[in-house]
Amino acid sequence: MQMSVRITCALPSYAILTTTIIQYDAKLMTIIYPNCGNPITKVRKKNMSEVTYFHDIQVGQRFPLTIKRLGINGEGIGYYKRTIAFVTGALPEEVIVAEVTAIAPKFVNAKIHTIRQKSAQRVEPRDADYYGHVGGIELEHLSYPGQLAFKVDVIRQSLEKFKPRGYQDCDLRPTIGMADPHGYRNKAQFQVREIDGHVAAGLYHEHSHQLVDLKVESIKIDRNH
Repeated sequence: MQMSVRITCALPSYAILTTTIIQYDAKLMTIIYPNCGNPITKVRKKNMSEVTYFHDIQVGQRFPLTIKRLGINGEGIGYYKRTIAFVTGALPEEVIVAEVTAIAPKFVNAKIHTIRQKSAQRVEPRDADYYGHVGGIELEHLSYPGQLAFKVDVIRQSLEKFKPRGYQDCDLRPTIGMADPHGYRNKAQFQVREIDGHVAAGLYHEHSHQLVDLKVESIKIDRNH
């Protein structure tokens, strides 16, 4: 869907420029507009409130990025020209080339294009055939000690964000782990359908109804035990 919009850029003359939306849905607009240096961009559409973009990053753009920490959903977080970037699959202390997949007024989502410097905590996903396709195993590329430390950091980030009374005095202790962090899940719900003449049971591919036929997943208890 394409439409013309009017964009105000922070030019010396504060000129009104016309551009085109190349992607639009109820939650996200992807826009193309002239290079305004460091623009503050305002987009106005009929029956839609004004949206202000505080960066000029575009979908498909690539840039080097150092990952500072993990977000609450396990995504790597870095900063490019003072804009926060959430990168799926990236780990703290990694240096990567990020490729932007979506933009929002104050942040961008991205994926890893290349890894220039790997984290010492990066490991090969145990469920490599399904990793990145289904939910529940998003952090399999992070070592188990790294996952335990991440859980503590999630609590720390939440306390620092919401600042409940007395949060500075909270004693955050190391997460108690398992001797074997696999085969612990004893309940799961699967989607079932016929594929190529056989019954397939599995999970949906992320953001779709495409069934991923799971032969085995290491966090589930072995049914033969």
